[in-house]
Amino acid sequence: VTPTPEPTPTLAPVDPTEISVLVVNATTKAGYAGQISTKLEAAGFTETSTGNAKGEYATASADLVLMTEDNPSLVSSLSTATGLSLTFTDEGVTTEDPEGTYDAVIVLTQ
Repeated sequence: VTPTPEPTPTLAPVDPTEISVLVVNATTKAGYAGQISTKLEAAGFTETSTGNAKGEYATASADLVLMTEDNPSLVSSLSTATGLSLTFTDEGVTTEDPEGTYDAVIVLTQ
């Protein structure tokens, strides 16, 4: 008897017009958050804002997506739109978005 393989879960599509994203720059590259925000807008994300990171991310080994809970579909959509390899974490979300205004915060660390 051959075991039936587990089906791969499909990611629910994300409507970029319903997602608000804050892009913050934790690098020394001037204008980097603006460049990434432009890529998001080109991909249909209409609610984007930019700024400089408030937290410390010197030890981060990847660009981050801060959210209160993991949403693999949204992380995938943001990665595709920006061309970045993004890693989810819930640490620091209140530092960058203390009011909870955004669905996701992209922290540029690389």
